[in-house]
Amino acid sequence: YGTALKDIRQMGLLLDDLALDNDLAAIEPGSYSLGTDLGVYLDTNGTPVLGAVATAPAGTTPWNDPWGNIYRYQRPAVDPNPNDGRQEYLVFSQGADTSDSSDDAHN
Repeated sequence: YGTALKDIRQMGLLLDDLALDNDLAAIEPGSYSLGTDLGVYLDTNGTPVLGAVATAPAGTTPWNDPWGNIYRYQRPAVDPNPNDGRQEYLVFSQGADTSDSSDDAHN
């Protein structure tokens, strides 16, 4: 669980700058619908790439949590803090049970 939280914090450092600039769309696939999960993949340089959970974009490998499951990204359909000047997002692991539940690790 601790490794998952460390990984998620590391991804947060990369995504927070985009969120503050309201530019998360720059890394989301063009067909992305707010509120849906994307898988987090890494290219050969270690740069995160977002794509469908079950299909790795070309030239990438899945970024997996300690349980061997892909980390997921989601931007909520409704911003819970619309006046804070930044976009909201989640990076999370579904944990050992691979389902959305209270034991998930997230930012």
